[in-house]
Amino acid sequence: MNGNDTNMGVAPLDIDLATIDTQRPLLAGEQFYDFIIEKPELKTTKKGGTMATMELKTLAPAQDITGKPLPPGQVVFHNLNMTPSGGAKQDMVNRNMGELLQAVKGGMPMRCTPGNYAQWVPMLQGKMVRARIRVTPETTEASTGRVFKAKNEVAYFVKA
Repeated sequence: MNGNDTNMGVAPLDIDLATIDTQRPLLAGEQFYDFIIEKPELKTTKKGGTMATMELKTLAPAQDITGKPLPPGQVVFHNLNMTPSGGAKQDMVNRNMGELLQAVKGGMPMRCTPGNYAQWVPMLQGKMVRARIRVTPETTEASTGRVFKAKNEVAYFVKA
């Protein structure tokens, strides 16, 4: 592609960015999707805890919330607390870890425990899981006025 190529009559480098729809496509909610896990990593939370972050990418064509077809590769971002924080106690953290791990098709290559997550979280790379997805509507934080766009979230993982 060169600078003279066009996309629907508009040169790709001459699009008014102020007019582009910046909302990510949202997968139709309350449905099951098969995903591949990409970019699993551990991060420190603002409160000093540990969380695993990952991208879940759809493996098959899907539909968005308006019924428009979407190609494979749609991303749902997923975070998983690895240490208790806020109202989440250790038993809740363990259940959430267990739900994800039990959904991994083909299982994991090692015994996974809450105490050795630093070893197994990177091993999630390339693993396949099935999850039910929901749509969380756009919200506005009352105290700050900050707007959070509508997004997809994992309602739960399906045991493999």
